[in-house]
Amino acid sequence: MNNFLSIIRENEKIKTVNIFINLDDFFHKLHRPIFDREFQTTGIDVSKQVVSNIINLLAHYRNWAIKEKLYPSLYLIYTDSMDFDNSVRIPLYREYYQKINNAENQNYFYINLAIRNSHDILKVICKYIKNCNLINSNQIEPSIIPYYIGEYYPADYNLLISRDEYDLQYACYSKWALMVPRGDKSKLVTKKTLWDYVQYYSGHNIEINNYLNPRLFEYCKALIGDKYRSIPKLGRLSWSTLIKRINNTDINNYNDENIDIYLTDFLSKVLNKKINTDNYYNNLYCTSIPQQVNSILTIKKSIIDHQILSFDDPKALLELNNTVFRKYPLIIPFLTKDIEYN
Repeated sequence: MNNFLSIIRENEKIKTVNIFINLDDFFHKLHRPIFDREFQTTGIDVSKQVVSNIINLLAHYRNWAIKEKLYPSLYLIYTDSMDFDNSVRIPLYREYYQKINNAENQNYFYINLAIRNSHDILKVICKYIKNCNLINSNQIEPSIIPYYIGEYYPADYNLLISRDEYDLQYACYSKWALMVPRGDKSKLVTKKTLWDYVQYYSGHNIEINNYLNPRLFEYCKALIGDKYRSIPKLGRLSWSTLIKRINNTDINNYNDENIDIYLTDFLSKVLNKKINTDNYYNNLYCTSIPQQVNSILTIKKSIIDHQILSFDDPKALLELNNTVFRKYPLIIPFLTKDIEYN
């Protein structure tokens, strides 16, 4: 983390940082049959164990920020909804997640039970940790919530922790970085490294001939689709075929100011003519994080805002630790340590 931060701090003066953890992605990584058997064996304490792991993960990131003299605000993002606003554009939106999260899914019965039970416990704990918030996106795509918070509750820098390919577009934005946690193989993805990471992630060592505007990623992602969100792949395209087509076109000299021209050129030169334009724009809407954030209704914004509330109560945390979490203790010093900040 320190090595990654030093890269960012070379050109950025950072005192405050928003740290987002894609808890939705974390929960989905648990959906493995072997984990369900382990959860069954653990019994009634499994939800406490899940919560302890999540809070201590958050504690480590918080402690790291404090040690680096940063003032952190932390956000855990998830959804417990089975119905989503984007289904207006794509009727089966997030169908894959709906199936595996269903309480009647016997393959993941104990995992889903533990996840549901953990939500209420997390809500209580996060209230007592300074500047820590648990955000339930409800019918909104959870991956767009960090962008909304970054716009309305800004910090000097924003760091998103996620292994979801959908979240890679956060690396397109100024003052944002995506941390992909994979132990010693962890990656920090920024504007400068986004396309290098796409090559690495896709498993294809295809050289990109020229500079590519990072914003092109969200348009490419609309073509590639997202099987977990039921966003269909268009024209049987893959990252490798897309990059090859891009290499054969002259669309690399646009910037964010004339992105509309950029997109028009991209559509005309790279897309297969057989691709239905309406389908593409439906995909793009459900992929593009800024477009979705701009479309959030005021009443739903207020629901998000009302969840951004926390108190600084170390005594309550200690009491919880000594009573509820005796078997799976929380790292209290990491959750309460603070820096003097003016």
